Amino acid sequence: GNPVFSDVIHPSGRTYPAAGFAGTIPQDVRAPARAASKLGQHTDEVLAQVLGLSSGEIARLHDAGVVAGPEGR
Repeated sequence: GNPVFSDVIHPSGRTYPAAGFAGTIPQDVRAPARAASKLGQHTDEVLAQVLGLSSGEIARLHDAGVVAGPEGR
């Protein structure tokens, strides 16, 4: 098969081919592809670290349905 692609198991349990790193140094072993993040997995982290929102502000956004985490909360 194509050495760029590896089968990856998504957190949902489904398996799919995912592209790994396209380029490698000849003597190095190609790192396997990793599963993509779950939708919303990093929402709170981005809101806090990138936008500087407090936990209370983030909670209000969740409560208002403006944002959602991986559980849809």
